Amino acid sequence: MAIRYQMAVGLQKGHKVTKNTLKPRPSRRKGLGSHVRAKRKREEMANVIQQMRKAQAHK
Repeated sequence: MAIRYQMAVGLQKGHKVTKNTLKPRPSRRKGLGSHVRAKRKREEMANVIQQMRKAQAHK
């Protein structure tokens, strides 16, 4: 007589269930867009500050 089901022993023992696939939450989709926007703003501010420092040094 062959074993019909997998044995429920060891670390992975327990009731066998199928995983429920969930849609990604909106917050997970949104995060990267705001990062790109903030990164661009930081770069812009760094350039402005750099130009101000150069102008100050030439005086």
